[in-house]
Amino acid sequence: MQLLSARICWQRTSLLYCGRSIDDAEAALGHARLLQRVADARDTVATQLRAGTTLPSISIPRQGWALRRDDFLLTRTLEIVVHTTDLSAGLGIAVARLPRRRRRRRDTSCLKRGSTNPRVRRSSRSRYRGPGTGLGT
Repeated sequence: MQLLSARICWQRTSLLYCGRSIDDAEAALGHARLLQRVADARDTVATQLRAGTTLPSISIPRQGWALRRDDFLLTRTLEIVVHTTDLSAGLGIAVARLPRRRRRRRDTSCLKRGSTNPRVRRSSRSRYRGPGTGLGT
């Protein structure tokens, strides 16, 4: 199985994160190149998810645990939503309007796992440790 190509790596001693550099030369390639890279990454991840060739959990090495793939993607989406306002203010541009849901849905993800308390989910992360997570058994 393959890891999601767009996952984020973190290394204390390197300026390279999973093949991405924070180099000025890369930024000089321009906005169109960035959009192309995003489109390529999106297509790669979509293909992997459809084919079922990704691991069921994503290792988070800097925090010492792993998340189920679906939870990982959900948290990344929430990060985008939460930080859109900060990013817009920092860039001096209008805040992007995000789509609104017609009705609010209660988060029932913890109910599917047999708990009504989200804290129980946090304390049960050890069940995601094992082969393929890089976190032991």
